[in-house]
Amino acid sequence: FRPPPYPKSQTLMAQRLQDELLEEIFLRLPTAADLARASTACVSFRRVVAAHPFLRRFRTLHPPPLLGIICGGFTPAQPPHPSAAAAATLADVNLSAMAP
Repeated sequence: FRPPPYPKSQTLMAQRLQDELLEEIFLRLPTAADLARASTACVSFRRVVAAHPFLRRFRTLHPPPLLGIICGGFTPAQPPHPSAAAAATLADVNLSAMAP
């Protein structure tokens, strides 16, 4: 036995409500990287995250971080990550050769 299908208007209202709830949850994610990871979980998450109004709102609430200042050299705004040295030793690219 199948229950009768919901009318289309109720289905659309439920979908909009779910999307609004997802938007509110996603807006509380701390970084764009977390948002990108969440968007890979399922198609409905990706649809909500990829919407232009949502992306505008997310960018307004989460401005890009300041990485550093160039003033005769690069001064990092934050200390390197604790595992940066280990990552550098395992990397195939030597970026220190690019320094002036």
